[in-house]
Amino acid sequence: MHAVALLVSGYWEAFLSVPSTGLTLMLSITAGLYNLFVIVWFCCYLQWQDSVWWLALLNALAPLFFAPILIYFALGIIAPSIAAWIGVIVPALIFLYFYGSLFWFNPSLPAETAGDPVTIMTFNIWWHSRSDQTAQVIRQNGSIDVVALQELREHMAQHLFNAWSAHYPYRLVHTGTGTPRLGIFSRYPLIPVATDHLAAFNFRIQAARVIAPAGEFLLYNVHPRAMNFREYIYEHKSIAREATHSIQMQLRHIEDLLRDIDSQDQPVVVVGDFNCTPQSTVYARLSSQLVDGHRSAGWGFGHTFPAHGKGLRGLPVPFPFMRLDMLFHSKELVTLHSRVGKRHGDSDHFPVITTLTWQALTARDTR
Repeated sequence: MHAVALLVSGYWEAFLSVPSTGLTLMLSITAGLYNLFVIVWFCCYLQWQDSVWWLALLNALAPLFFAPILIYFALGIIAPSIAAWIGVIVPALIFLYFYGSLFWFNPSLPAETAGDPVTIMTFNIWWHSRSDQTAQVIRQNGSIDVVALQELREHMAQHLFNAWSAHYPYRLVHTGTGTPRLGIFSRYPLIPVATDHLAAFNFRIQAARVIAPAGEFLLYNVHPRAMNFREYIYEHKSIAREATHSIQMQLRHIEDLLRDIDSQDQPVVVVGDFNCTPQSTVYARLSSQLVDGHRSAGWGFGHTFPAHGKGLRGLPVPFPFMRLDMLFHSKELVTLHSRVGKRHGDSDHFPVITTLTWQALTARDTR
């Protein structure tokens, strides 16, 4: 941390050394404060990740921290000044640390793959969704083989039965009181797999073996409970205690899930609304053992929440800035393509559509 202090001190001296004439003075001060905030946050993230509740909240908002880069970049072009460019350099490097690989061309796929690909959609359709537009999101996103839904309630499940029974003859649905309210609709046969040893009030999960033409795989559909600050405030609960407990429980359930995956002898796919971002410890654990489909073959931020026109806890938000909905898979599989859907109906999430195939036997790594 001593090195960090020296770095911050050095940058602050650089800002103060910029000629103090009007605009440059203002830019120097704002750029200095902005750099200071981003550097301190980044160092805290590297040191503690999300083990501290308020830092977990900041980490979830991380993409917003880099928006000022665009402002300073524009100022550096329009009215060239050292202060404006200083406001860009360090935050831009930290931005590249987190997101740079998402904007490069994806590496080439393995030379040998086997079997017909399978396209999977994961979609949180929203508890109160009743709109046919939401049901039509599946059709509007092309040919989907397996659809995993979260926040699925009885009325929407029945609507989907009526609308898609011919296209998705196989389904596994839990929508009643006391159930996880998850659903899997599939073109291929499904064999339910017990998850009682993994399920909890704050960790909704279902699993099924999917018998695809090229082979079978085990699909987990998960929906961990999110931190709910509004609930903590309205019910006069300790924000620090409840948020910390929520983070710990999320991580505990994911560790249980990973142990369960380790015991499997077949390819595994895990999808859902994880209610955490790629800056979380939960994501770090999942991506250490499984392949993130979006990072493997997607492009861009991959943000899915909140959907356009939807609010966040009553606050208007004009664009999605969190990546909560994801697909992970074991190394026997290969991601051919991953994207965020363009339509969402009346849900507050965008769907994620990922196409997978099997690695050829000679190219597979052991898990």
